[in-house]
Parts: sequence; C-alpha cells; structure tokens
Amino acid sequence: EKSCHDATQTTMATKELEQRLQAQDLLFLVEKHRCNESRENLLRRFLTARDNDVEKAFSFLKSDLEWREQQHVFKYHSLTSSKVLGVDGDVSGKTMLDSMFAIGYLGKDFQGRPVVYRKITQQLDAGKLTTETNMTYEKFIEYNIWLLERMAKTMSDEGQWVTILDLSELRFGHITKMHLNWVKVLADLLKEHYPERLGKNMIINAPTVFSTAWTIAKTWLDERTKQKISIYTSEKSVRCPLLHHRHTEQPLYMIMMMVFLAP
Repeated sequence: EKSCHDATQTTMATKELEQRLQAQDLLFLVEKHRCNESRENLLRRFLTARDNDVEKAFSFLKSDLEWREQQHVFKYHSLTSSKVLGVDGDVSGKTMLDSMFAIGYLGKDFQGRPVVYRKITQQLDAGKLTTETNMTYEKFIEYNIWLLERMAKTMSDEGQWVTILDLSELRFGHITKMHLNWVKVLADLLKEHYPERLGKNMIINAPTVFSTAWTIAKTWLDERTKQKISIYTSEKSVRCPLLHHRHTEQPLYMIMMMVFLAP
C-alpha cells in the first residue's frame, strides 16, 4: 500500500515538474540534453535527489541545464581524452595523469550496470602534474566532465553505474590540500550535475590513513550518496561484494576495455 502511494506521489511530482518547466520555457533544454534518457526518467532523477520537492528539483534542474549550456557539454561526446586535456602534441601530461589515476571499464554487474575501476597509484602528485606538464586545474575539471559523460554513454544515458576505487597504494603523503581539492571537484560534479547516477561506490583496500581523508570528504556528500558507499580494508573482506557486482569471469584487476584511456 505504501509503495503504491509513493509511486502515485512520484508520478504527480513528475507531472508537476514537467508543467513547471514548460511554463518557464525550459522543456526544450530538457529535450536537448536528455540524449537517450527518457524525459520521465530524467525528471525523476532530479526529483529523487530532492526528496520529491518539486520547487527544489526545478531549481536544481534549471541550474544543471544552464551549466550544460555554458559548458557546451555536447562537445565532450566527440572529443578524445587527449583533446580534452589539450595534449595532442605533447602526451607527457596524459601519460603522467594515467600513471597517477588508473581508470578502466570492467564490464557490467548482474543488474546490467557498468562497472568502472579507478585506482590511485603511489605516483600521485598533483603538484608535479601541474608544474611539469601543461595540465591545469581547469583541464582536470574538464577531464572529469568528459569521463562522466563517457560513463553515461556506456549505459545509453539510462540508469546508474557502479564504481570501484582501489586505494591499495594510498599513502599519508598523498593526503594534501591540493589532492583533497581534486576529490571535491569530482564530488561536486556528481552531486550537482549527475544526480542519482551513482548506484554503488566500493572503496577497496582502504589503508588506515584513508580514515583521515574520509573524515573530510564525507562532509561534501549528502546522506543518500553516503549510503551508497562501502569501504573495505582488505581483499578478503571485499571478495563476496565484488562477486555480486561483477558479471565477468575475468580477474578483478584485468581491465577489459580501456575505453577511458583511449588516446
């Protein structure tokens, strides 16, 4: 009975939000930016992120649509990572970035959600990346927009994704103000422009020093997002959860398709 009531409330809120957008002549932007996602599902994502509060969801979606227009998000759909980073003529920046942040696509889980693997390596040094290459803070932001748009495309813009973050090489020296700022950039992008895209975030091989970073990072996340994050400190503790989230017989750390590291 409660689920039927909730479904009715969601349907009513979706229609009300659609009418609100139409009254403000914003539906054309929704149509422009929804890509393969249905209009209803897009509206529901923004409503869910604001607990079905139509006014809050409207402001949230309006802000996102304006950002997408200003950012010219569609341009990322046809660019390579090298183009985004501006390193076509000098691959040193891209090579260094890849050595610090390993990223790969592991396939899909049993729910059909794409599983993306990220690893922070012992080479992590944002200061070195910015001073020794032409990588700027702004380029790092653009690179992450490109990554998130690419992730959405792997699922035809519908549904959610699963991320696995491997911290086996994280050291205390990595927890700097600059590195935390980079983490916040990604957290803000997800929160402000990709609501309800994250289905599950598994942080694996988390060392003791991670607790320091987590104390800070979790203040940037809303409760709904924090509930989707699971932290595992050893390979043994994560084995069963990983089996549940992987629909492949390949070894865990074998990157099946390096789609995010394409030149």
